[in-house]
Amino acid sequence: SESSIKFAAATAFFNSLNTEVRRIIKNNVSCPAGGASGSFIWDGKDKNGVLVPAGTYTYKIQARDKASNSSAIKQGTVVVE
Repeated sequence: SESSIKFAAATAFFNSLNTEVRRIIKNNVSCPAGGASGSFIWDGKDKNGVLVPAGTYTYKIQARDKASNSSAIKQGTVVVE
């Protein structure tokens, strides 16, 4: 039988001034042991529900394995048009 890993993940989005505009948190996410893939959908809105201006935004994803308490961080950019 295949085992799975339970983890929590948070994705934060930052504007060009490095100010956090939105944070999305997912708890109790499951993925197959040995590899994971997943997605976060950002609607382009800030934490007040207002669409952000067009531009390039940086994101940082932090995932924490609930069993071992280990974590991983991934960063990148996304363009809002």
